[in-house]
Amino acid sequence: MKCYVASKKQSDDAIVARKGIFLCQQTATQEQQQAIAQFVEEFCLVKYSHFDCWAENDGGIDQHSTQDYVLEMDSNEVVLMDGQVVGIYHDGILLVVGESEVEIASSHKQVGGWGEIEESDGLCLERKDGKKVEIPVAFRTKPAPRPQLEDFEMANGVDGPYLSKYNGSATELVVPKHIRSIGYGAFKGNATLKKVVIPNSVKSIAVNAFENCTALEEVVLPTNTTFVQSHLFEGCTALKHVDIPEGYTSIGAFAFANSGLQSICLPQSLKEIERASFFGCKQLKHVEIPQNCGIIDGHAFAESGLQSICIPNGVHTIGDQCFDQCRSLQSATMGKGIQKQPHHLFADCTALAELHLPKAWQGLRASCIAGCTSLQHIYFDGTKEQATNLQNIVATLPHQVELHTK
Repeated sequence: MKCYVASKKQSDDAIVARKGIFLCQQTATQEQQQAIAQFVEEFCLVKYSHFDCWAENDGGIDQHSTQDYVLEMDSNEVVLMDGQVVGIYHDGILLVVGESEVEIASSHKQVGGWGEIEESDGLCLERKDGKKVEIPVAFRTKPAPRPQLEDFEMANGVDGPYLSKYNGSATELVVPKHIRSIGYGAFKGNATLKKVVIPNSVKSIAVNAFENCTALEEVVLPTNTTFVQSHLFEGCTALKHVDIPEGYTSIGAFAFANSGLQSICLPQSLKEIERASFFGCKQLKHVEIPQNCGIIDGHAFAESGLQSICIPNGVHTIGDQCFDQCRSLQSATMGKGIQKQPHHLFADCTALAELHLPKAWQGLRASCIAGCTSLQHIYFDGTKEQATNLQNIVATLPHQVELHTK
């Protein structure tokens, strides 16, 4: 790990700063690494303002051409003085870290924690190659309320720091980067959190972690896990949309059950949708099943608001009552890969008007379409001769259904 050490003593490798401060790049010692780690854990992001030019007038100093930047803390090199982190050095910009925000235009004596700097119009750095660089003073501000450490109940997990419970009342939260796993029910029942960002440093999220977070509207999932755990967002009635990152292979049982989900983006890496994953999602109108998804377990979309569904040919297994009581479902297409028919697949789908079946479904179970009182057309991907058993099933229905064959 590289860092800059600030001192008043010049070395051969120093980058020279005005007012007698020198920045020397070196490999951080173990003690310095601990100071850096503690700092990065506390401040995951740095936001700073870059003032491109200054002008004097009768009223004092005016600032012009201001640009805001947000940087990942761990993508830059820190500056230490007397064992403490006092700044960030990035692309020729020295970010001064102080205890409070600094109003640059009205402050001429002290900037942040750097008492040696008595001017607010910038620093002059001289690089090792002799090139002088004029840089403006920058300062730290907080892009969002900083999480209070006392809000997090922590433990030591297999992968590192483990969040066992969040007791805060923030409306937006970026989970601290030093956390490696989120425990069972860690945010369960939180009534204030509207947005949560889970960084890629998190390797696992346990079951029920966000269950019944009734204010939660937006969540950003990490890319370093592969499984949406069971009951993870169950009962999150304000949740509208979720993007599942590529690399995820499974969505757990009841993961989004009875949530306010209106849409979801499923990754092509998805292999399985477990039991009742989207049970009771009344606002979910459409979902695109990835081609490589092989298994959709029982009740996966039961009692949801789906209006149509197309099962791709890559799906080989569908569980019983998968679309049971989807009362808004109007059209359904079954893929060619499904060989074994489930029980009560579309039972009581009272709006279902047309059903598309593969050739292998010539012996359709009567229970699959029980209670489908609006069914008018069945499109069979086979010949009339192959549809004999299917014709017998249609003949037993209490209302007329037209069977279409090739």
